[in-house]
Amino acid sequence: MISIEFINNSDISEGLKLQICEFKNRNWKYPVQSHLEWMDRHLCDGDIHLLLRDEDILVAYLNMVRVSLEYDSRTVEALGIGNVCVDPVMKGRNYGRLIMSVADFYCRQNKMPGILFCQQKNVGFYRTCNWIPYDGDVEVEGKTLQAYCFLNQELSTRLISVNRDF
Repeated sequence: MISIEFINNSDISEGLKLQICEFKNRNWKYPVQSHLEWMDRHLCDGDIHLLLRDEDILVAYLNMVRVSLEYDSRTVEALGIGNVCVDPVMKGRNYGRLIMSVADFYCRQNKMPGILFCQQKNVGFYRTCNWIPYDGDVEVEGKTLQAYCFLNQELSTRLISVNRDF
């Protein structure tokens, strides 16, 4: 049985935070303490942890960070999708696409655009999730982004500014 959990960062227990960091470590080989410190520095109370479990086993994870997007002289609230990962043993079972679909659904239900950044090696995956490549310029905290950007909806602008890193 598949289950989906949305947990506000303000409500996460230390035990679950450690479990998430150990899970992330299976994909990104940084010390667990480094993952914990990253979470403490970058996630705010209103940010959301999205966990996908199969028979109570954590199989996929991402977080959704509340950000402001500025473009064309307007500012909109959005959700930055980050730390997307699937248990390496479970890859190829579509858990990654499923958790991305849930994130997209959440963004749309809350009338907020979704934005994510990735490395070139992950571009194909996000395309299969029906996220839209953005080919304009992106600034994060005033610095030019050196990664690929995807949105869950079309934006016809040449520059997006994001107020915080995720």
